[in-house]
Amino acid sequence: MTTPFNLKINTDGLRKCQRNAYEAILNHFSNSEAEKHILVQLPTGAGKSALIATIPFNLSNKKVLVLVPSVELSKQLNSDFDIYENPDNNAYKRFGIIPQENLDNLELYSLRLEGAVNSSDVDEHQIIIANYQQLADIEKFFKGRENEIDIIIIDEAHHQKAKTYQVSLA
Repeated sequence: MTTPFNLKINTDGLRKCQRNAYEAILNHFSNSEAEKHILVQLPTGAGKSALIATIPFNLSNKKVLVLVPSVELSKQLNSDFDIYENPDNNAYKRFGIIPQENLDNLELYSLRLEGAVNSSDVDEHQIIIANYQQLADIEKFFKGRENEIDIIIIDEAHHQKAKTYQVSLA
């Protein structure tokens, strides 16, 4: 499957902080020696979902794994990214990220990891959405195929306590 992420996108419909964050991410990774792990912080209500929708474009060549703290957020993001089940209200259309004529011809599939999903489903999707509690199950979906994911986005990372923090509280 070829990547849909080489498509030119339009960020004019994003808020200034979202555009600035996306441009900063692109600029950072344009340096081949750049640190591979970065933190992008936006205030509550700034629209992280729209930013997450844009991040893979011009950066990913494979698959994107998006980790979120709850099942509700995973459902919301899947709805935001699903151009087939949510053709009139997905993030790409709502924010004008991808013009309608490109959306009509785009093969971009998002998948929320849940009980009925298997590893062959993962093969057919470019955006995989999981909640933190599923991290233990990630291996069953990607064992032997670890290199298929080239971007991992962790939304609401502050919801996960570091083990060192948990140990120091004991």
